[in-house]
Amino acid sequence: MRSVGIELQRLIDTWIEVSNTEREGERNRGINVLKSRGVGHSNQVREFLITSGGIEIRDVYTGERGVLMGSARRSQEARERPEHQFERDRVALAEGRRNRGAQSERVTR
Repeated sequence: MRSVGIELQRLIDTWIEVSNTEREGERNRGINVLKSRGVGHSNQVREFLITSGGIEIRDVYTGERGVLMGSARRSQEARERPEHQFERDRVALAEGRRNRGAQSERVTR
């Protein structure tokens, strides 16, 4: 039976590993290339998301504790974002709330 496994390895050009990781109560999906015959490839784990538009593979984002995914990544990105970006985000959020409030007001009339 072992020889079948070795023969199968010779037929496969690229091995991809898909994983689920859990950190701080959140489960995220990761993908990485284990081996790709004759092709240079990254050995880093990348986060992937399943969206309504299909699968989205995120760029690698590392922090002090390794690869960051999900809410840990978003939190770190927010900490690194310039202060003026926080203000723009706050204004955009407030405008969105006002717009939703105006829409719901029209619906209830």
